[in-house]
Amino acid sequence: DFSALEGIQVAIAVIDFETSEKSLTDQNSILNFTPKFVAVAETHAWSWQVESLVENQIQSFVHKVYSGKVKSMRTEENGISRFVWSAEDGRKAFAAISGTRVFFSNDEAAINKSISVANGSGESLTTNSELATSYEDRKGDLAFGYVSRTGIGKIADIFGVSVAVQQTEDEDSRSAISQILPKVLRSLAEEIVWTANAKDGKIEDRVFIKTKSTAAEVLGQTILPGGGNEQNIYNFVPTDVHSITRYDLKNPQVAFRSLLLVVARSVDPLEGRLIAAFSNSALDPYGIADAERFLSGIGSTIITAQIDEQGEKTIAIVDVKDPEKLNKTLSTEIDFRKPIDERGDSKIWHSSDGEFSSAFLDGFLILGNSETVASAQKIWRQRKLSPADSRYQLFNKLVAGDAPSTTFSKDLEITKRMVRVLGKPTLKSGNAQTSNTLTETRFTKKGIERRYVSDFGIIGTLISQFDSE
Repeated sequence: DFSALEGIQVAIAVIDFETSEKSLTDQNSILNFTPKFVAVAETHAWSWQVESLVENQIQSFVHKVYSGKVKSMRTEENGISRFVWSAEDGRKAFAAISGTRVFFSNDEAAINKSISVANGSGESLTTNSELATSYEDRKGDLAFGYVSRTGIGKIADIFGVSVAVQQTEDEDSRSAISQILPKVLRSLAEEIVWTANAKDGKIEDRVFIKTKSTAAEVLGQTILPGGGNEQNIYNFVPTDVHSITRYDLKNPQVAFRSLLLVVARSVDPLEGRLIAAFSNSALDPYGIADAERFLSGIGSTIITAQIDEQGEKTIAIVDVKDPEKLNKTLSTEIDFRKPIDERGDSKIWHSSDGEFSSAFLDGFLILGNSETVASAQKIWRQRKLSPADSRYQLFNKLVAGDAPSTTFSKDLEITKRMVRVLGKPTLKSGNAQTSNTLTETRFTKKGIERRYVSDFGIIGTLISQFDSE
């Protein structure tokens, strides 16, 4: 029932982060990052409707998030109704009603400051000229978000740790990523602007990262679309692929070099040399030992795909320019002197442990775990329907797109999570349809632009995080 939300305008500000650490062993611990936030809703509603919103929707939301016994208290002070919810573990949530506005936060001081600002007793965010200018240009959008340079500095450490954990299990690598990446962000990024709009039955999100002019100029001139239209490259990918990324680069090697150059210049010389030393390992997951030399021997189109939801079956496909050069860039675990599997026009080499394979098929090089490469070969032989002919409209836009990087992905769970957060699941909701997302990345003279087209948008992703399951 969304009737209580009709006509409401909402603003949410993250004020700060609280960091806590729980030690598990001498070497391992759990880091918790908790944002201090305040949300303000202008309801344009009658007083009884405003009270109903707090006492029903918001209170129900708090009980669901705290998932335990919650004590509630209501007080009246100077015409303002105040609410406090206390969880068994000590967490608290606060709300206040002032006229037609509702204030909600996990920090009581933040609510008091916001009420003071609303009453004209304090400065609002509009005193930030950069934010005010960005907002004025995008007033008609469905949603608007802004991260200042100061804000980027605060979230950089959190982002660095998050990426490090996701990218590798090696402790030394995690340590390097979590230390270097925040420095890169603080050095290069000047502000982040997010907008969302409804378009053609989807939500279109745009995230623009304004970077230093020197970095933007280098990346904008070197990471350019190649204009490739190699349709046959999709004939190795199953139509039910979980996610697929197409890189269309005018010069893959130059693009790689320029990215490394910009990143290395944003940190101190020692860290810059460390980045250069580890750069060739960037393509290790695909069995590529010399990344830069590999990129010099391929065409403009690169495909990477995740076949399964867990990410255990991955594959990379490239258009071959120089086969001999590519052979020399692959992992030493693949011995090209050993017998190969020859099946018609295809040639396949296997690693010594049998887990990894590379294959030359119809002018393309396929890299990945042996099962996936064998599957690609089979699909290539039997292909009658390419992914471009599939029922996924957004996939067709990936094939026809003109961005240097485009990703099509499927989310099997977000629809179910949205239903559980905003409504009451029924038996039918157990068969909720898959949500698809198309993501495009472009490099401009001012920074980096990411465009997302999906069913629920970033707003939906944020809402789904509150699913107690």
